[in-house]
Amino acid sequence: MWNKQAFNFQYLRENYKEIIKQGSRMLWEHFPEAALLNMVHLVYQGVFLLGGNIEESGIEWIHWTERLLSLILVAVAAELWRERRPQWQPGKYRWKIWGLLALWGAVLEGGTRILQGFENMMFHIVSPCFWLIIVCYLLLPTDKEQQSKHLRKCVYTFAAALALTSLFGMLITTCISAVHTLLVPLPKELEIFLAIVVPFTFGVYAFLVLLSTTKALNLVSDSFTARTVKYLLFPGYALLLLILYLYIGKIIIWQSMPVGEMNWYASLALLGYGFFYFFWNDTEWSWFKKFMRWALILFIPILVLQFYGVWIRYYAYGLTQLRYASMICTAYGILLLNFGFWRLGIRPLLLIGAALLMVFTVTPLNVMRVPLHNQQARLIGLLEQEGLYEDGEIIMSHPISPERAPAIKSCVDYIRKEKYLKESNEAFGLQVKNIAWNDYYPQTKKDNKKNPPQQKNKVVFAPRHSGIPVEGYKVAYTFTIKKNEAVIKLEDGKERKVNVSPYVRKLMAAQPEGTGNNKVYLDEAYKVDDRSVLYFTELVVNQTGDSKNYKISGRGFFLQK
Repeated sequence: MWNKQAFNFQYLRENYKEIIKQGSRMLWEHFPEAALLNMVHLVYQGVFLLGGNIEESGIEWIHWTERLLSLILVAVAAELWRERRPQWQPGKYRWKIWGLLALWGAVLEGGTRILQGFENMMFHIVSPCFWLIIVCYLLLPTDKEQQSKHLRKCVYTFAAALALTSLFGMLITTCISAVHTLLVPLPKELEIFLAIVVPFTFGVYAFLVLLSTTKALNLVSDSFTARTVKYLLFPGYALLLLILYLYIGKIIIWQSMPVGEMNWYASLALLGYGFFYFFWNDTEWSWFKKFMRWALILFIPILVLQFYGVWIRYYAYGLTQLRYASMICTAYGILLLNFGFWRLGIRPLLLIGAALLMVFTVTPLNVMRVPLHNQQARLIGLLEQEGLYEDGEIIMSHPISPERAPAIKSCVDYIRKEKYLKESNEAFGLQVKNIAWNDYYPQTKKDNKKNPPQQKNKVVFAPRHSGIPVEGYKVAYTFTIKKNEAVIKLEDGKERKVNVSPYVRKLMAAQPEGTGNNKVYLDEAYKVDDRSVLYFTELVVNQTGDSKNYKISGRGFFLQK
């Protein structure tokens, strides 16, 4: 068979015409739509790279590349699905495959237009992964005793195609480097096309040809790999489980649990079990079969301790992206253990994995959005307990208590990361970004020695009446004070900023001694210009010692004639 001679270079040299002819026939018989789409991908890349500017349209180029790759995998999956129904004749199913391709193309276009932010980004990343899992599912037989063997065949096929692609790519890259160095410099777009796109196209064709002969593939290296698993990988895995049990014993003896240290190793143990279950579920070793079945019981103490450690971290600091992903993977690992206990096949696990991949990346339950919302809700709850959040606004009127400062700082640091800040609620995210949080965290003992505490005065200015004097004005906009500036939200999302520091200094200078920590009535508005004023519903001025640098917060209405 052609695939058995893939690395016999003498055979390749002497029979390359027959190999090309035979490979073309296999492609046309088994995966004609995928082969055609792969050629369309090559042409598209050539037109785009050689006729355009990759720096100006990089995102569009990536999106269309991902779409074509997804469509190739859809075509492969559709053909594999058709092979399970021999009653389908070529004239009766070809239009169904093209209909499925058109449908998925519409889904890709709709996803690009509808999904935003995290979901849009992850949709383009996971779409090919989703269909690759479906391809693996369709390649496996219904006989659960043969599924691991066929999954290994798929991996070997992919590895062979990757090796051929890498070799072909290195040859082209070497030639390009020689031309660039010795003859003439080449455009960057041409180098990308020749060194990446052409080898990739070749690799897809090689994979499709090898995939069409997967069922007839003899696993000549299977015995060597089995010995490696039996005498190297599994003993190392057993040693990891022993260390985890010794760690559990250490916790019981010392009556203390260092949180956050076990989760990675417990997750690695589950991953190891998944590797053995997916790829070596057909082994005839009796001791191995017993381990794979009773591992569910063996893992119970490890899982209990892992969940307890994750819960402690969650209770103290809320969800993070890694913590949430760890919970999802652990839940899938528990499902694996149950499948092993009941001696079920691996095909349903592939479908469940594909579904979970889409749910936790594209839907609002994705691994980016849920932790962000959790951290925002947690921060709001902590600020409300501190009396620093009211009517949807963060009002930093006093320092944060030492008891809640670590949790608040953890939430703030998470939300202020640039990738999360862009996806936050706009108003709340801007508030979190603009506040100088370090000024409100409690000082450490070391800092207190260097900077002894000074007396703090707080003056709260507020109107005598709850109404707003709107006579003579046409429109009113709300504003909040951030960094001593009144930030006014105008129409169409625009903002206007007014520095209130000079006005506040005049107000404070007019106050008699001993006004600190008192409430002062302020009924008059601050005149910004001839057509507009700032009317304060609350104005809080914090002063430390004799300093004239005030920390100002507050809110009100911007009235305009």
